[in-house]
Amino acid sequence: MMQAKALLIQAIRRVELDPANDGLPPLVVIMAMVEEKALFPLSEGEEVLLLLPPKDVWERQFLGRLPHHEPGSRPMGLEEALRWYEEHVRWKALGLPVTLLTGALR
Repeated sequence: MMQAKALLIQAIRRVELDPANDGLPPLVVIMAMVEEKALFPLSEGEEVLLLLPPKDVWERQFLGRLPHHEPGSRPMGLEEALRWYEEHVRWKALGLPVTLLTGALR
């Protein structure tokens, strides 16, 4: 899945940076759980908005979600999800170019 997301990011960048698309409105892409190496460094004009509520709110939302996953996939447990949360928090601490959006989100 992570390889597929990395390939999707590459495809989006090719479309967005194609000279034939100059002057068109920018793309807005929403993704979850993206590896740092697939996303950074950013190209000119790219921006990462990291939507990350406080950890206690995020954990409560994660635990309160309905149990569902796509056929052929595996459900993600809290331990794995917490690793992803910490990975994304780390981006800001490393000084990566992200705009952190926090607060209680619904």
